[in-house]
Order: sequence, then structure tokens, then C-alpha cells
Amino acid sequence: MAGTTVTMKMEIIAAETVRPSSRTPPRLQNLKLSLLDQNAPPVYFAFILFYAAEPDYIDVAGRSNRLKESLSETLTRFYPVAGRIKDHRSVDCNDEGVRYLEARVSCRVRDVLSNPEHETVKRLIPEEPTSELGGAPLLLVQANFFAGGGMALGVLTWHKIADGTSLCAFINAWASTALGFPDTAVPNFTAASSRFPPRDQPPATLSEVVKFKQPEEKFTVKRFVFEASKIAALKAKAAGTRVQSVTALLWKCALTAARSRRRKPLPRPSALIGAVNIRPRLVPPLSQYSFGNVLGLLLALADAEETNQLRSLVRCLSKGIEESTCGDRAMKLEMLQKVKNGDGDTYVYGCWCGLPVYGAGDFGWGKPSWAQVGVFTAANAIVLMDTRDGDAIEARVSLVPQEMALFECDPELLAFACAKPNPTC
Repeated sequence: MAGTTVTMKMEIIAAETVRPSSRTPPRLQNLKLSLLDQNAPPVYFAFILFYAAEPDYIDVAGRSNRLKESLSETLTRFYPVAGRIKDHRSVDCNDEGVRYLEARVSCRVRDVLSNPEHETVKRLIPEEPTSELGGAPLLLVQANFFAGGGMALGVLTWHKIADGTSLCAFINAWASTALGFPDTAVPNFTAASSRFPPRDQPPATLSEVVKFKQPEEKFTVKRFVFEASKIAALKAKAAGTRVQSVTALLWKCALTAARSRRRKPLPRPSALIGAVNIRPRLVPPLSQYSFGNVLGLLLALADAEETNQLRSLVRCLSKGIEESTCGDRAMKLEMLQKVKNGDGDTYVYGCWCGLPVYGAGDFGWGKPSWAQVGVFTAANAIVLMDTRDGDAIEARVSLVPQEMALFECDPELLAFACAKPNPTC
């Protein structure tokens, strides 16, 4: 039944290192990072694909072997993924490999999808390595096999080597290799560093400059779905694109909840921080197969008066997106710090809309039933992605419990969004 907490037992039954099927030539063993890679936060980011039970694919050993063999072949073409961070300027493409875990899950996949709680899904993703970064794998995979034939594929990627576009390209290439089509993607590992050469002195990352709410603070994660018809009505009201309109509404309602919780509920400035895929925005543009981080810093700033107006927040977002390919990054971070120092409300934002999340990932047992991006580690975060049909938008929001209680009951939010715990309904 939707909304019921699932009792899930998960056991790791095998752990191994998967290496490229062929050795990387010496001339390719040192990969220069780009300035944009240096700008990326020093964290792992998570991605998970769920697959419904298929009667023809109850052979767990066969599926796991197919995953490992095709992963090994794919790593030969995506050789930096199998390497190790050498220093702040380069990756040692030494074929040390990626971590592959195999897990058995006691319940059925539909039991998890009936109420995909954040902490439950989190267990299906590899734990972050505890070793020093120079010895830690840059990619970790956890293949979770459920009772009844369903599965979930959890992936953890070091952000310094890849963004969402690059990870989708890698997973698509891996899946195509499993289907017998290994040459569908030709990654370019030098395009970004040629356009944005690294610096000897690495720039400060966003996480180093701004301290967001501490991870030990309790927070609640909720999922909301904006159906296509509701998005059309919201666009008319907000005067923005589908993504801008949804983002602005979530931002506005989060600010309303934060303001209501304060003793002095007066408007105050706010900032929304995220990243924008700038491959198509560059002149000349870079290919979607330009591997690495090709991201511009999105900083949307709203003064106290603008935080009450949906269209004003859309304009702030639009301006931040337009300026993501230009402007002084250090100045943007300084402006963000001023918002923080002035007791403004700050939110972290991620958008995967438009990425082939569901188009990738068919390893021979069908396309994913549901996908999820990211594991929340603190409050005040918003993540968007398209639903499986591509028409609706799924949003996941993390807030402190008191603010979430107000947020999820906001009439303005519920006029356009549905709190939908079950991705399959």
C-alpha cells in the first residue's frame, strides 16, 4: 500500500574491482582536468535506476555477469573513470578500476517503489569510500537484486571528473555495450580542458566558500510531481519556461515556510545556487560527449521584495542562467556570502530535466521504471528531473521538519503539484 514504510533487508554478497578490458596506452595515462573540473565540489554524487521484475531475467548471476563484462569493456573507452585522482590538475588513468558490489534485497522492487523513502533508497547506493582520495575509486556501482526478479542499479561518481551529462553518456554507453553495440558513444576527454585550462592554484569551490546548514541537523525529504497540464497553467501564471516556473514556485513556497517559522516573519533576501550545463551555450558549443564538468555557476539572487512575487523569482532565475557562462565567479561567490552573512535564505538547486535519464540504462531487461538523482545530506535543497514519460516534472525537496510541515500544505504549491510517494502510479 502506498505510504506504508517498507521493511527491507539488504545484504552485500560480493565485492570486487572491475578493470578495463584493455590496458590504457601510456600516451593517455595522464589526463588534465579542466578549470571547470577544479570548480566542481569535492564530493560523490549518486544516481539510481530501478527495474521492474522481468520473468525472463530472474537469472541473477547472468545479469550480474553481463553488467560486469560490459562495464569492463566500457571502461576501456571511458578510461579516466577507472583511474585515480593524481592531484588538483590531473587524473592518473592507471586502470585501477571501479568498485562493483552485488547485493540481495529481501523485499520486491514494487515494495520499495510503493513508498520510496529517502533513507530506504539510500541503502541501495554504494557507501562513500573511506580511503584517501588518491587511492579511492572514482566510480562505485551497487547492483541490487530483489526478490521476484526486480533490480536497482546504484552508482556513485566523484564529481571532479563528471557532471550529470557525462554520467548519462557513460551509463548509456555501458548499456549499449551490454546490448552488443559498444561504439554508440565517442567521449572527448580533452575538449573541456582545451577550452578551460586548469590553474596551478585551484580556485575555491562553492562548498569551501559557503557553509550551508550542517549535515547533523535533522531534515525531511518529500517528493512532488507536476503533471503536464498543471505545468502549462503554472507557466501562464509565472511567465517562465516549464523548469523556471516549477523552480520559482518551489523556491517561493520554501521561502514562505521559512518566513512563517520565524518570530519576525519579514521578507529577507534569498539565493538559489546550482549549476547549468553550458555545452550548448558556449560559442562554439561543445558536444554532449565532452566528458567532465562543463557547468556554469547558477546564482539567482532575490532581494526581500522579490521573494514574494512568483514572476520576480522567475526573472531572477532567468538572469542567473544567462550569466552562468559569463561573469566573475569569485564575485558571484562573494555576493552569495553577503546573502548568507545578512541572514538571507539560501537553497542548493540541481536540475536534471532534459537529460536522457530514462533513455539510457536498458541493459537488456528494459528501460528503468524509475530513476532518482542525488542523496540529500542537508536541508534547503531542491532537485528536479523529468518523469519517465518526459511530460511531467518530479521534484524532491529537503527542509527542516518544521518548515516541511508548512511547505507541503501550502495551497499555492498544491494547486500545481501532487505529493506522490509512488513513482509507478
